[in-house]
Parts: sequence; structure tokens; C-alpha cells
Amino acid sequence: MGVGLDVAEDLCDIEARACFVRGAEGVAKARFDVVTLNIAEGSYARGRNRKALYNVALGSAKEVRACLDVARAFHYLGAIDESIGAQLNVICAVLYRLTR
Repeated sequence: MGVGLDVAEDLCDIEARACFVRGAEGVAKARFDVVTLNIAEGSYARGRNRKALYNVALGSAKEVRACLDVARAFHYLGAIDESIGAQLNVICAVLYRLTR
């Protein structure tokens, strides 16, 4: 969860600037799902339930990326730090492997 927490901290600043983006609350929801709830819950689950929770976390991570892309496209945000994108890619890759 270390990388997820790093992304959460970085997203706090972005979230404040993206408050006018339709669905910006989705960034907050997805951030908390990815960082704490679904990943943590999945790590303690068993069998198919574990994969399902990791799959939800993967969807939430992709939702974060989509919200950032929309905010950028509508010029609500400037350039997004590439390390955030890289960390989201790592989270998605790990979660993808865990769901297979």
C-alpha cells in the first residue's frame, strides 16, 4: 500500500484544483478505494472474493486516471506530475496481475 499512499498524497493537491470537474468527487472516492479500502480488504479476503475486490480496486485506479485525463483535457489542471501517472501504472499493473 506504500505506493498507493504516495499517490493519495499527490492527488490531494490535484483534487483541490479539480473541484470544478464533473465527477471530481469520483477522484476522491476512487483514491480512497484504491489506497485504503479495496486493496486492504482484498489483501485479507480469500478465493474469488479476493480477486473481485482487487478487480474493483483496479477499476477505481483507472477511474482516477480518467478523472485526471478529463480535468487535463478541460484545462482544469495544468501538467500532471509524471510520477503520479507512473505510480498509477504500477498500481494498475499489480492489481491486474492479482486479478488473473
